[in-house]
Amino acid sequence: MATIPKVLHEHINTAFPANVCLVATVLPNGFAQVSPRGSTMVFDDEHLALWERGRDPQVGHGVRGGMETTRAAGEGARS
Repeated sequence: MATIPKVLHEHINTAFPANVCLVATVLPNGFAQVSPRGSTMVFDDEHLALWERGRDPQVGHGVRGGMETTRAAGEGARS
């Protein structure tokens, strides 16, 4: 399993409200589904926590073992 680098924890945890994280999942047909998430936080070194407010077709995809990636974007995220 991938590890979330410690240097990114603070960027992810404090991205919202000035910025959002883009969370991407790989669908069964191989295409990516990318959606902005303002409620993303680091749960531990290998997991993210998301607050899902509505019924999104992407919900549960990660539970089924899909690949996921997250990008925190903003002025402070780039060095």
